Amino acid sequence: MADFLDGLRGERFDVAFNPVNTFRHLLEEEEARRHLEQVRKALHPGGIYIVGISLARYGKEEPLEDVWSARRGACSVRQIIQYIPPDRRGRREGVFSHLAIDRPSGREHLDAHYELRSYDAGEWEGLVRGCGLQRLGAIDDLGREVGSTAVNYQLEVLGRG
Repeated sequence: MADFLDGLRGERFDVAFNPVNTFRHLLEEEEARRHLEQVRKALHPGGIYIVGISLARYGKEEPLEDVWSARRGACSVRQIIQYIPPDRRGRREGVFSHLAIDRPSGREHLDAHYELRSYDAGEWEGLVRGCGLQRLGAIDDLGREVGSTAVNYQLEVLGRG
């Protein structure tokens, strides 16, 4: 995500989309900055970048847990994901995933742990401005407009002037 521009061979786009906190896998500030700068260069003037992001509210968040399940035929899957809130100094949210897969041949468990870089509203806006993009607005996961107050998850609409 931080080194894709050369692979585009000069192609430019009107819209780019990066969903579901994928951006937050860029753990270092320089990687995040390089990604946004390359997105800006990959957009036509007036183009937009829609990026899904959860913004932190340091010291005000509780650990969260999501449970997902699905079934297809004789196979079922259940995933439990736990999110450990970041602190302002470390800026890393801990994510723990436990996946249980039930098949006729038996049950399999897969566990993973990773971190996501966190941004509060001010850190995010500063990064965006510093990369030559402008925040045009945001919507929540139901398509409702979001003001400057961070919600749990939002789609930020960024523009290239």
